[in-house]
Amino acid sequence: PGGLAPSETAAPVLAWPGRGLAALAVIAFCALMAEGVINDWSAIFLSQTLDAGPGFAPLGYAVFSVTMIIGRLAGGPLTHHIRPARLMGLGGVIVAGGVLLCVAATNGAVALAGFAVIGLGLASVFPLAVSAAGRRRDRPPATAVAAVATAGYSGFLVGPAVVGLLASLFGLRAGLAVLVLLGALVAGLCLRRHPTGGVE
Repeated sequence: PGGLAPSETAAPVLAWPGRGLAALAVIAFCALMAEGVINDWSAIFLSQTLDAGPGFAPLGYAVFSVTMIIGRLAGGPLTHHIRPARLMGLGGVIVAGGVLLCVAATNGAVALAGFAVIGLGLASVFPLAVSAAGRRRDRPPATAVAAVATAGYSGFLVGPAVVGLLASLFGLRAGLAVLVLLGALVAGLCLRRHPTGGVE
């Protein structure tokens, strides 16, 4: 008496993805890990690696954010023409290309173009992964969404530290280059011929 009915129980804040959601959890982890890295390291890369001035360095994250907003606004309509899994996979390919452009840059303008491309690539990946989790039928939607979101935000927290460690050992270009692998992993999980593990 006085307790909540099953339909009224609160959704979990944190949840373990389990085997069924593993692919979506990895995709979410990679997407927000990349986002966290750009958030923390783009200005440092421009100022310290490319010797950009203090007024120029913040533009890396600014253009990344603008193109991400544009990509998210376009993502909904695009899903009417492109399967969500394919759209996420293409996003992974675009992210990898943008990172390569950044790490190969010898001036700030080229690096800005790379950050803009990364923003476009990442724009739809995390939202589509969470949406796909919510459509799963093997577990309650709230639990599935919480599990994938937990994996994603774990990546957001871990990513900058991992890149910082790599940067201290091999330089920031090498640290950022790890994001190429993240993009490739997302593409591989989403574009394979017979996707499983919740990627639709």
